[in-house]
Amino acid sequence: MKRSHIIICLFAGACGLASAGTGWGTTIDDNYIGGIYTLIDEPQPPYDDIPTLYSESRDIISGGAPYDIQKMVVNIGTTITTIDVYTNYINKVAFDENIEYGDLFLSNNGWNPYGDTTEDYYGNGEFWEFALVLANHSGTATEGIASLYAITSTSEYILAENTGSSVYRSGQEVQFNTFYYDTQSETLLAKTPLATGSWSVFSDGSGTGLHFTIGTSLLNLGTDDLGLRWAMTCANDIIEGSTPVPEPATMLLFGTGLGGLAGIGRRKRK
Repeated sequence: MKRSHIIICLFAGACGLASAGTGWGTTIDDNYIGGIYTLIDEPQPPYDDIPTLYSESRDIISGGAPYDIQKMVVNIGTTITTIDVYTNYINKVAFDENIEYGDLFLSNNGWNPYGDTTEDYYGNGEFWEFALVLANHSGTATEGIASLYAITSTSEYILAENTGSSVYRSGQEVQFNTFYYDTQSETLLAKTPLATGSWSVFSDGSGTGLHFTIGTSLLNLGTDDLGLRWAMTCANDIIEGSTPVPEPATMLLFGTGLGGLAGIGRRKRK
């Protein structure tokens, strides 16, 4: 192959990477379980007066495939970070009264779940530094703004609860509370987000899911892994995991490579 052809091929490949905005990609498979779920059998008068509680550990606690989360695909770029959560739930959310999309939780100092993840819940698991909050959780929208909030306390988590389905995974963080109580005015006030990104529903050859974007610099990434978590609000299925953060030199490699290829082209024309 001629040298000029090699340069053209390399340049095309590098341009493809740059245009995609990808600097580092990782797939996180759904191997996470999350705390033991609670199944409530409602009392059936006149024979029962008290609900019966059952607890068990499993990946999807009820309803099967429509609630399944398969994986996350994370791309940490020089300017933009994207997260694709692959889940069947986007086809069901509009039909599940009181069950919504969850927010995306992120940790910039690693991911440290509690021992056996079947015992992992908000009080003993990973403390998340950020939440990427959907402007619309109900499933009536297919895209919109996702606002990035800093998390200072686990009290800001909205936890999974019994929404009438009688099956849920208790003690699991699923959304972020964007309001706080102001003691002086004795009113609820909106918290101020750090920045805004976007979210959208997608469908590709690998499945369906939610696509998130946010500026990479906003996450204050260091040398620790980036931890991530997502679930629907009943926490029927949960995905957690982490991806390595590329070193700054690796992040700059794409831009440097393009510059070098351009320089070779200029020298050849002289």
